[in-house]
Amino acid sequence: MGFVGRGGVRRDVRDAEGASRARLLRAARDYATARLSIHPLRATTPRRMSSRPSIRRPPFADARVPSLDPPLPSRPRPRQALDWEVHPISPVTKDWIAVASPTILLTSLAFYFLVVGLGFATLSSKAASSAKDPSKKDPLWIRSLVIFHNVFLISLSLYMCGGCVLEAYRNGYALWGNAYRAEEKALAHYIYVFYVSKIYEFLDTFIMLLKNNLKQVSFLHVYHHATISFMWWMIAHRAPGGDAYFSAALNSWVHVCMYTYYLVSVLIGKDEKKRKKYLWWGRYLTQMQMFQFFLNLCQSVYTSLYSPYPKFISHILFFYMISLLGLFGHFYYQKHLSGRAKRDEKKTQ
Repeated sequence: MGFVGRGGVRRDVRDAEGASRARLLRAARDYATARLSIHPLRATTPRRMSSRPSIRRPPFADARVPSLDPPLPSRPRPRQALDWEVHPISPVTKDWIAVASPTILLTSLAFYFLVVGLGFATLSSKAASSAKDPSKKDPLWIRSLVIFHNVFLISLSLYMCGGCVLEAYRNGYALWGNAYRAEEKALAHYIYVFYVSKIYEFLDTFIMLLKNNLKQVSFLHVYHHATISFMWWMIAHRAPGGDAYFSAALNSWVHVCMYTYYLVSVLIGKDEKKRKKYLWWGRYLTQMQMFQFFLNLCQSVYTSLYSPYPKFISHILFFYMISLLGLFGHFYYQKHLSGRAKRDEKKTQ
């Protein structure tokens, strides 16, 4: 067995280290060649060196850790009064006059209040200086205007009442609980005409002022004429159909009776005997109006609970009918049931 000196051992170690380095260099060169063949742009685009070492994010770094704390209660969205849903506008009436914006209606209301205020101020000063003769007839042009006004509103109310009832029948409506559908354009037409008629009915008050009847221009009268027009603007704007047919048809029929009463009143003049003979049904007309409001109140309760018709309209209708029932009830009591009314009735007998 031969002996290997210290020099031979060192030579063998150096040879082994050189071979290991050569293998590592070949492996690094092969790896770099493979990387360049996969990503050729890396050969021309130098990497930007950063002073901070790059740290690879573990795959679970973006995972959300469930919290042991109880969740915070969500803040409820504030609700508007009466669930105001006047938008979106009806696609049928959006281009019709005085529907898309309430500007025309509000301007008409401002003019209405201005005329009522000026009329009250003027006629009150005249009444204080001179008493009006109750037997004196109105001028011919005023009587002609009143006759035309009443005949026109009787005809228009018949047209609206019949049209609403006919379209409700054609659409297969129930009494209450009917949704608004944009394809029912004929009914939307009648609802729109009904809304516009409420602006025209401001002429009722102007005629009373022309006839110097300040007693008739009461808070009830002005309140009813001003608010009903805005109520029907909302309906014509949002949902001119569905359950709105019932109120429009019912109110139109009541107006047929009411303007017929006014027409007979102007035709027979101020003869007390004739008025007692032909206008005995005045108190029943007021009862009919109050019964109308009661039915509308019941409808508002039903539609608020069970109808697909816009709820905010039903909610407003509910409170509005309560106010009208209270005001008309007070009027009926003062005119027909109070002690003063009974004394006035005995004087006319």
